[in-house]
Amino acid sequence: ILRLETVRVGPFSNVSDFYNTTITSFEAAGYQLNQTLFPWPYDWRKDIELNAGLLIQFIDQVRTTTGAARVDLVGHSQGGLVTLVALANPASSGKIRKAVTLGAPVLGATRSMALVQYQFLCFIGDQGSCFLHKPTLQTVLRNFPSAYELMPGAAFDQAVGKVLTLAYDRNTDGVDDGPLAYEQWLAIVAAERNSALADRNRAFHERYDTFVPADATTQVVRVIGSNVATIQSITEDQVCPGNGQPCYFEYTTTTGTGDGTVPLHAADLCNAATGFDRRAGVPNKLFSGVDHGALPTNGGVLDFVKGYLADTVSISPSAACETLPRTAPQHAVELELHGPLAATLADAHGRRFLPAAPDAPPALHYTDLGPSQSLYFTDENTFTAELQVTDTRALRVRVNTFSDWARQTSATFDLAADDAPVGARLTISFAAGQAPAALRLLVDRDGDGTVDARLAPSTTAQP
Repeated sequence: ILRLETVRVGPFSNVSDFYNTTITSFEAAGYQLNQTLFPWPYDWRKDIELNAGLLIQFIDQVRTTTGAARVDLVGHSQGGLVTLVALANPASSGKIRKAVTLGAPVLGATRSMALVQYQFLCFIGDQGSCFLHKPTLQTVLRNFPSAYELMPGAAFDQAVGKVLTLAYDRNTDGVDDGPLAYEQWLAIVAAERNSALADRNRAFHERYDTFVPADATTQVVRVIGSNVATIQSITEDQVCPGNGQPCYFEYTTTTGTGDGTVPLHAADLCNAATGFDRRAGVPNKLFSGVDHGALPTNGGVLDFVKGYLADTVSISPSAACETLPRTAPQHAVELELHGPLAATLADAHGRRFLPAAPDAPPALHYTDLGPSQSLYFTDENTFTAELQVTDTRALRVRVNTFSDWARQTSATFDLAADDAPVGARLTISFAAGQAPAALRLLVDRDGDGTVDARLAPSTTAQP
């Protein structure tokens, strides 16, 4: 298990606290490493059931070493899934007293499907700071069983919503395909990626999306981050600009609440709006504003986990879906970029977000899907994007505003290749709550610093 790791790529370096804070916090509470506290690393690429079996073997070793009859487990992210699958295995009966999962993507995560199918750059939100070669990453993931098990299962449709919408006529029946049911998009992944592992996705979720522990005396709690902008679904569109220009694909995402990686209802297994409830008597503990990567290091989360394991903090199942106290509406603004655009973006305070900068705030959520990019901001600020055209192709720039995750307005700027040739520089300033018709895209066609055109939106939309 990584505690602190320095990642260097070219001139960039980043020190990441993976589980150092977690381990140090448990040690401060009296646990002793390799005596009463046992980190267990596993190969995340492999089948989750296989790793769950290995976890049970490790538990047996710890019980033999310490003489303890039962152990407590804390599993983060995919480690939470490994924990749940181990608990469902009869071989774990009588061996586990309590288990806590942190951000376990029980019903799957849209980001994982995006990784496998669409070369999504990073599984955990990165503010544009992931330096991986996307086609290579996609090729490698093609044969990782866990990558497919982490994709959404059939129950995701009711708990969260349809994960993929095709806004064009892929099946050539004369109408756009629209939102796809689980089996429809899984068939696409099976045909274009790894059919055997796509089948594994179905078998895994059928077996484990409804959690039934082998030992009814084991106490389990799910710890979940919420109120962080999280990708819920992807829309793929085929754009054909005409005038002899080739068609191309454009991708947009729908954002909702979750921990930044896992949609809320894919983790808490309860959505009152759709009548979905698969909690099976396991309580949820929600933490507002704590993102996926921070769950194992957040002080409030760690205090709860240590207290729960020490029997000084209790939690009981709720009859209704667990919710957090209502706060003021969350306002957000999103910049979508479609086409060959290199972007630099800054706010009114001079903080730069692209290219990746160390002072990028948590309020920024960056999505990179093939030729499309999205920057989603959850703070009320004014932002300015400077864009440079890097290739000959039609371009689209769109600004969306949101309140409580629901889109309120949008302004779209469509530019033909002749409108913005290679080397042209575009500038747009925008803010949450701004009237879409008031937005202007400034075009410097030859990049000489002089604005040649001030474009109004091609289309606008608002309730």
